[in-house]
Amino acid sequence: MGSPIRGSSGSTSMAAAASRLYNSIAATKAEEGEPNFVFSPFSILSAFQVAQLGARGATREEMEGHFPSSSRIELPALRGAPDAWGALPLMELETANRMYVESSSASDEQFGHFAQQVSERLNCDAVPTDFEDSAAAAAAINAFVEGKTKGHIKHIVPASALTPSSRMVLVNALYFKAPWASPFSPHRTATGPFYVNDTRTGRSEVQQVKFMQQRLEEDFGLFESDKVKVLSMPYADPRCRLYLFLPNSIAAFEQELQQKPETTEELVSLVDNTPSSDVVLDLSLPLIKLAAERNQVGLVDVYKRLGVQLMFDEDKADFSGISGSRKLFVSSFLHQADMQWDEKGTEAAAATAVMFADSGRGRPKQEKVLVANVPFLFQLRFKEDAGSHPVVLLAGRVIDAKAAQ
Repeated sequence: MGSPIRGSSGSTSMAAAASRLYNSIAATKAEEGEPNFVFSPFSILSAFQVAQLGARGATREEMEGHFPSSSRIELPALRGAPDAWGALPLMELETANRMYVESSSASDEQFGHFAQQVSERLNCDAVPTDFEDSAAAAAAINAFVEGKTKGHIKHIVPASALTPSSRMVLVNALYFKAPWASPFSPHRTATGPFYVNDTRTGRSEVQQVKFMQQRLEEDFGLFESDKVKVLSMPYADPRCRLYLFLPNSIAAFEQELQQKPETTEELVSLVDNTPSSDVVLDLSLPLIKLAAERNQVGLVDVYKRLGVQLMFDEDKADFSGISGSRKLFVSSFLHQADMQWDEKGTEAAAATAVMFADSGRGRPKQEKVLVANVPFLFQLRFKEDAGSHPVVLLAGRVIDAKAAQ
């Protein structure tokens, strides 16, 4: 959907925003005692940008500090339709934006101008909605998201989140499916030890989990330091790659990310620029399934922790670019994602809802072994071409591999 991301600021801005979101969501998950999580920076920031277009004054300024509106994060839609020769694409990537607007507001002149803006810039359509019937409104929103995510995200908005004072719900949905460039053989999948060691919780144990295994000889990336190993895994469509960050200490690594959010971007640059043509890699990677039911997060507190607060304040929020004189604030900001990878490839989906309420071959190759048997972080990135900036589609963490299978 839309044109691929280009320009000088997109990569840095999105990568920085994605890292800050990771840090804040990780803190939320720590409070909940949840060791594993997945989220979609793309989905969250897409919904954020729709709201940002309608923000004014100090509210807009605060939102710009988190993610500049000049940073475009558009993606082409690859829906899996056969081409002229009947062949399916190597990747399915579909995104969708939609606004559900309280029926009387839909005819407002200021809102009409805003709706035209988001339609042109973010390919987002507006649907008049009767929020008085919260059950019907929630059902309509959830049906849209379920359809766009191929049934992965079924209940992004509970009816209880909608009230007669609701004025608008912004929704972004994402679906991704792609095979590995080099699939793993199911016959080689075997059980092995995964070492859980989190000094923050005092948790230390050895789990028996399923690992898929293969020998990689080309088009992968591997960077190793005394603190972390970084693996770059290619998909059949070369525009997508999975990055795994395997630190010696997950606690120390996440603490560094808090102090220096650009760490992951620096590591991605290092692994992308480390030649692997003279390396053969024996790789063992755990099977992973992170279910949507355990990966819903309320983003109001996540953003407040990042210092973005005015948009949620009933008295101070300024979204007059949406409603003119009508006072709006973000009453709820929900996100849900799931992701799984197996021997064939990766399938993932995500959805975000923002609810507004009225205020009211040459030389011999070196052989290496990488067993991903310790807690790790991951990012799934899309990059249209060499002149484009990458988009972080999904990111997350696995500490408890057994729970993720």
